[in-house]
Parts: sequence; structure tokens; C-alpha cells
Amino acid sequence: MPIVPLSIPNLLGGVSREAESIRDVNRVQGMDNVELSENRGAEKRPGSEFIESADGGSVNGELVVEEPTNTKHIFWLDRASGEQFVMIIDPTVVDTDKVVQIFDISDGSAQTVVGDGDLDDATAVLSDASNDNLRTYIASGTGDIRRRLKLLAVEDTTFLLNRTVVTALDGLDKTYRNTAGTQNIRATASDQNVSAWSNFEQPPSPVATYPTRAVLLAGPNIDNDAIWYARDDDVGQPQGFYWAVSGTQPPWFQRLPTEPANSMWDLDTMPIRIDFDGASTFTIEPVLWTDRFSGDSTLNPGPTFIGNEISDLLLHQDRLFFLSGEQIVSSRAGDLFNLWINSIILRNDADPIDQTVPGGSENRTNIIDFGIGFLDAMVVLTRGARQVELRANGPLSPNTAFLSPSTSQFTVEYMRPITMANKMYMMAERDFANILYAYDYDPERFANTAKEITKHIRNYIPAESAVMVASEQHSQIFITTDAATNQIYVYRTEEEAEARRKRREPIQAWYRWVFDSDNEILSINVFDDFLYLLIRKDSKIWLERIPLGIPAQDTDNANGTLQGLGYSIPIDRKWSLTGVYNAAGDVTEFTLPFEDDTIDELILGPAWDADFTEPDGSVTQQRLAGLRFKEGVNMTRSTVNDATVLTVDGDFQTNILGNDPLAFAGRSYKKDIELSRFFFRDERTGEVVRGNLQLMKMVVTHKDTGFYAVEVTPENRSKITHEFVVPRIGSTPLNSSVLESFGEFQSRIMSASKGVEIH
Repeated sequence: MPIVPLSIPNLLGGVSREAESIRDVNRVQGMDNVELSENRGAEKRPGSEFIESADGGSVNGELVVEEPTNTKHIFWLDRASGEQFVMIIDPTVVDTDKVVQIFDISDGSAQTVVGDGDLDDATAVLSDASNDNLRTYIASGTGDIRRRLKLLAVEDTTFLLNRTVVTALDGLDKTYRNTAGTQNIRATASDQNVSAWSNFEQPPSPVATYPTRAVLLAGPNIDNDAIWYARDDDVGQPQGFYWAVSGTQPPWFQRLPTEPANSMWDLDTMPIRIDFDGASTFTIEPVLWTDRFSGDSTLNPGPTFIGNEISDLLLHQDRLFFLSGEQIVSSRAGDLFNLWINSIILRNDADPIDQTVPGGSENRTNIIDFGIGFLDAMVVLTRGARQVELRANGPLSPNTAFLSPSTSQFTVEYMRPITMANKMYMMAERDFANILYAYDYDPERFANTAKEITKHIRNYIPAESAVMVASEQHSQIFITTDAATNQIYVYRTEEEAEARRKRREPIQAWYRWVFDSDNEILSINVFDDFLYLLIRKDSKIWLERIPLGIPAQDTDNANGTLQGLGYSIPIDRKWSLTGVYNAAGDVTEFTLPFEDDTIDELILGPAWDADFTEPDGSVTQQRLAGLRFKEGVNMTRSTVNDATVLTVDGDFQTNILGNDPLAFAGRSYKKDIELSRFFFRDERTGEVVRGNLQLMKMVVTHKDTGFYAVEVTPENRSKITHEFVVPRIGSTPLNSSVLESFGEFQSRIMSASKGVEIH
């Protein structure tokens, strides 16, 4: 039998679940804790960095989250660099001051959260009776709180929508009359009933304080000589009722709601707002949605979602859109809180858009789940397996907007789509697993396409997904699931145009990042060059982050100059610290600001490499940077006062120069790649050649690597391990240099290709 070489050019294809005989040669059976890069290959993923809570105390680094074991709705807020927060919402907590908790992600510090439920400009803690309406709105409905709520950030305001609350109007019939109550202002005989606003007395007299909301809601009569009525539109001032509010400076007048009932909003049924003061306080309050100022329930009935729940809320082309049932409704252009026609006499392009998703050929009910602004269109996803685009010929307006049916894919109602570059990604489900579609948008086409990018990994991502986020800068998508809460599924892609420019295949790979089984990833989000994780462990919630791309090397300036290791230490929950030497026991203790019984490694930092000049002029070198202590081998771990203490033999508090250099503690994790089965293929046709393929040896090409092992498990035989140890030159392992930065490592396989496992 001939001996032939089988080659895997790279591992950039990621995981595949296709039949092994038809897989691309660079796709593998499994790939855990790996980061793929065209230039650097299949590296070990960067470790996570622990973010200590500033409010946790000296030995308690977790976020101070009320009742941390409850189900939470988590929202990440990115206002600007240095103003990034995570909101944790739980309406079931006993301490109702903590229904909404907000933390600065830079240091875990808790922000002040207050409410102004009665809109009197006096804030109070959330448990105050004046905020009962806010807490009730947040808590309404049943089912998973993560899916009941939807938050939308717009500048300094974050809208909070409860998708289960039925919207409603408010306000009784009222009549506007003069002070004596003897004459209706609407009557043509009234001196303050004029043809247009320009005929009002300006400056007016008398003036009066604008009536309170409670007065405007009530009926039957509001009597005041400050009320005026314009029968027709004027330039910039529509027809309707006005109240004279100032006789000294414009604006002289303020519009009044119309007289018929239901001209105002029931604020307790509409989305509320969370405002940040730019320092450390967030205020929750109802939104003062604009009243109806023109017409009545026939001529100006308002948005068609009234009386129904709102399923989604989004900002698109300077309008706030409300998606409800089969309806797509917007605010007025540039007036986000106004959902009414401004004047029944003259409609204009700024008026609200209100359209119904048309039925498909299958006559399915097109209940809307999500909408997303995507380039110059708004894509709407429905439960009827239809995607529809809201477009316009020119600026978006009631007269130019139209709905264009697009793709027809079944998508899940629990995961909103995301965008990355010029694609939108939609989650679907099949055979108890999640699948993902990449939606391509072309403004020149009326029907766009959605391509499945999980076709080759079917059943790899278990349903149901919990969170999906993207990193535009690093072209990655990250997905967490409820079925595997300690794992993050990663999609690494590259623009096809860029790949063609470089004359190679684009990277389109799936793999996963696996954390300890007792780590429950509650939520993730990308800020700048980091993936932030909110993790629950041992009934505590911790904040961590993973650097994306090439992580910065670990550094220390204990010797007076900044020194680097040349690499980032790949450990999770990484924390830098100094030791305290105990001369009596000849041990050094390193105390971490949190309790974690899985911390198992301690690595000395770069300042442990130092040169000391002796009095006689000779130089003594200390080369300890990178020295590794392993729990159970040359280090012990204990818990003291809710802190983790790592103990090593000897004095590792100070280096040869007398400084206190850093060490880095954390939890080790394993990078694991399981190769696919090898096949011999005909060079001409690419077809698999039948026969018995025996594998003799495997050669791994590596560069800038540390220790790794090749594990071979032939069918029905014990595992054989081949270990690569970086060759060094020097008298001791601590006083040595790496001999080679790249090379090859050979491992004997000696097994049939069928049935052997190679990791």
C-alpha cells in the first residue's frame, strides 16, 4: 500500500457537523476555547479579566445585586466611552428600591436609581408610593421577564417597554369656556374664537398658569379667559385650542388637548423612560406622550395599536416606531412623543406613519415580533414566516412609505435580530437547535435574500438562545443559550469582498468558548474591544470581560520602568495582586478580593525579571517572570473571610531589587480541537476513495506556542498522549531562552482513520 500525505492547510474553517466524508478539510469535529485569526492561526482564546465591584468591600468583589438567584432582565447601556452601564431589572425583589439596579461596568459601582412616578419633579426611591405606577408597569404580565421587557436607548434617555401591557387612552369629555362659564370658547360668538392663531391678542391678556394634567384629564368644564380657539391653520400654528401662558415673552400660547374624551394617553399603559444625569443618578418616570390637539376620535383617532400590546419599539429615520400585532406605527418626524396628526385640516409629510403588514399568499397571520432599522430600510419580522421591509421613495413619510415583502423564513419570537456590517442576522429554530440566517440587503431590489450560515453545524447550537451580540470591529457574533449556560458560541466571519481582494476563501467559522460548569453566563455585550460577561456563580453575580482580537500583554512597573511579559496570560477571572511574606512559615500569601474555589493558577509578572548590581560591580540576575504555581502541585488555596488566599512556599513578596512586583491569579482552562476523520480523495474528482486508510503519524506546524499535547484514542483502545514542550537553552528552566519560535511536532497515530479520536 502506498504512503501518501494528507494535508490540512489551516483550521480556519471551524466546527462542522456535516457528514465527515464531505466536510472541508479545514473543518473539525470540535473546537473549544479557540480564537481564529488569518495571521495567527488557531490560538487559545484570551482569558477573562475580573472587574471588582467598588461597592463590594475589601474582600467581596461581586456586584451587590439584590436577590441574585432570581431571573433578571439585563440591559447594557453605552452612552459614551467612560459612560457604560449594565441595568439589572427584577420586579420580584422584596426590597422594591432595587427593582432596577444599575452598575458602572468600569468598576462595578452601583448608581443611584430614583423615580418620579407622579411627574411633580420631586424624585423619590422606587419603593415610595409615588412610584407605584412605575413598579406596576415593570412587573405587569407573566412569563420570562427577559422577554417581557424591551429597552431602547436614545441619546440620554432609555425607553422601557413592557410587551404585555395593553395600551389605552385617557381623559373625559370637557368643554372649554370663559371664566364666567357662560360661553363656550368654541362658539363663534366668543371674542376668543378667531379664524387663525395670528388673530390672537399678542401679547395676550389675561394669562394664566397652564392647567395641570389632572385638570385636563377631568371634565366636564374648564373655565378661563386665557383659552383661545383658532378655526383654521396658520403658518406654523395649527387649528385648535390654545392657552395664554405669558404676556411678557413668546411663546405666548401653549396648545390644549381637544375637548372630546380620550384625547390624552393613559401614561400607566405606555413605555416609560430612564434618564441619566451625566453623573451617577438615573431617574425613572412616565413619558409625557403628546395629547391630541386637533380633531376627534373620527378625524384623528390616533395610532392603531391603541387597545393592544406593543411588541417592539425602535428608532428609525428620526421617528419612534411602535410595532403591535400586524401594525407598524410611527411618531411624527422629529417629534418622538407625538403620535397624532398635527392638524386635521392639512396633512403633511411629518405626520405619523400607520400601516398594516399585508397578508401573504398562505393567508398567515403576520403578528410582528421585532423590527430593526437596517441601512435605509426597516425590516420587520413576523410569526407568519415573513420578513417585510418598510421603505420610501425619498424621505420616509405617510405618503412615500410602502411595505415590500422580502424573505420568508421562520424566525423565533424570543431573539431579536442584530446587524453587523452590511448584513442582518436572524435567529431561527429547527430540531431543538438554533440556526442563523444572514440577511443581505440591496436597496435596488424589492426582495432581498437570507442565507443560512449554520447549515454545516446543524444541532451544534442548542435551543433556546438567550443573548446574541456582534462585534463590528472584529467581525464576530457571540451567542449564549439557556441549554448550555456556561458556553458562548462564536461565529467568526470576514467580508467576501476583502477575501476576494486577498485571493483566498473568506473565514466563516463556528466554535465555542467554554467556562467552568458552575459559571452561569447571564448576559454578554460588546463594548469597544471587549466582550463583557455577567456571570452567576455560587449565588453571586460577577462582572468580567474578555479582550477581543490580540489582547494586550500583561505588564508591571514595579521596578520603575514598565515591563511586559510579551503576551497575555490565558487564564479566566484574571486578577493582578502582590503577595505578603510570612517569615515564620516561610510562605507567601496572595489574597484575591473574591471567593472562588476554582482559582488554580498563579503566574509571576514581568517585574520578577530584574538585574541587581552588587557592591563589587558584578550583576546578579533574577529571572522569575512567568513562573507558574499550580494548585495542588506547588500552591495551596484556602478561603479566609470570603476571600481566596493562594499560598506558595518561599518569599515571593519582593524581588531582587526590593520591589513588590505583581503576580497574576486566575482559573486555567483547556483549549481543545478535535479533528475530523481523515479520508483519501481522488485528486481529479475529489471523490472519497474507498478502502482502509491507516494513519501512521501526524505533523503539527506551530509558531510562537507554549506547551500542548496531542491525544490519540484509537477505537476500543486506551488514549495515547504526545506532549510538546518548548525547547529552551540555558542552565535551568528559569534562566533560559526559547530555542525556536516556530517548528514542527510529530506524533505517532498508528491507527485506522475510522474510529480514532485525535485532539
